[in-house]
Amino acid sequence: MKDLARNALDAAVRRGVSYADVRVIEEQDRHVSTKNGKASDVSTSSSLGLGVRVLDNGCWGFAATDDLTPEGLESAATLAVEIVERR
Repeated sequence: MKDLARNALDAAVRRGVSYADVRVIEEQDRHVSTKNGKASDVSTSSSLGLGVRVLDNGCWGFAATDDLTPEGLESAATLAVEIVERR
């Protein structure tokens, strides 16, 4: 997990912004339905994603992804920086 965050942070910083941070979010959900006092439907789901936030020249940019490959992290960092540059 730390390596993912570090790689995304490095990708943002390489683009020359004055500040960047990364947040890794992992969620696990369970859903249980009951009918007449008995469990009728039980399901679980999980998700893992990462958000990159950058600040440059007083403007914020943010992008998130669930593609945790090196290419996906680069893409999210690039998008966050592009959002700052559009302002």
